[in-house]
Amino acid sequence: LDSVFGGLQGSSLESADFLDGQVDLGRDGRLNVDGLVIPGVGELSGSGETSGVLVNEGVLSPGNSPGIINHNGDLTQSGTLLIELGGLDPGSGHDLLNVTGALTLGGELRIDVLEGFTPELGQRFEFLTFGSLTGDFASFDGLDLGGGLYLKPVLTSDAYSLEVAQFFDGLFTFDAGQFQDEVYALMSGRGTFSALSFSGEVHLF
Repeated sequence: LDSVFGGLQGSSLESADFLDGQVDLGRDGRLNVDGLVIPGVGELSGSGETSGVLVNEGVLSPGNSPGIINHNGDLTQSGTLLIELGGLDPGSGHDLLNVTGALTLGGELRIDVLEGFTPELGQRFEFLTFGSLTGDFASFDGLDLGGGLYLKPVLTSDAYSLEVAQFFDGLFTFDAGQFQDEVYALMSGRGTFSALSFSGEVHLF
């Protein structure tokens, strides 16, 4: 089931509206989501404005490749926040989620670099703003850009960004297999590991 709420003003949304599918704000939707829990099988996407207390246990995906969601209220993020990167400008180039209230972070940050776009060293993408913050993402997916470049998560007092960085200034590269993103997150001071063990290759230049 795919429900599209684009352009509707003041509509209300309930968890049951998701069923097994996606609810799309469209290009400029406005929804009251107070008390809403996005279930594990659900996804909220599109661009527009939401208001109320929102809990994401499924997928929250701002934009229609890409776009902006402005959430007026509090948000608890325990599912997946999907951010697409296709350029430098928020809204037209990459996704952005603005939360005016209290943000409680957990779950996964998943980054999808859109086809035809190649991030370059030093570029930065602000993808999340908030009034206040508790917690952090538990895991990261999509930080590795290949060729020794990666997306470095950068957290400030009111925003979260991704900065294109180079692994040890290009002195060597490594292959950590399935742990590649986790290693980059730890190098950036984000994410946690009680124990880390992997096999791979280190290439010196």
